[in-house]
Amino acid sequence: MDLMSKDGARLVLVVEDDVSVRRPLVKFLEMHGFGVVTAETSDDGLEALRKNRLAAAVVDLRLRRGSGRDGASDSLPRDRAR
Repeated sequence: MDLMSKDGARLVLVVEDDVSVRRPLVKFLEMHGFGVVTAETSDDGLEALRKNRLAAAVVDLRLRRGSGRDGASDSLPRDRAR
């Protein structure tokens, strides 16, 4: 299973609608060698999940538009089958 970005970094999805939280989190992950895919809504997060092979996800459970909790639970059965 390929969980790497094009530059070889392990990919992490960050679903966070607050830029003041998202930006430092992305910077922290990148400083530690991770590739990062970002999304601001649960729908965008699910789309990113479908398009990328991810090593992990950090999901805000209280998004302004959509619920991070719903997005995470919607993706679990599909992820377990991989």
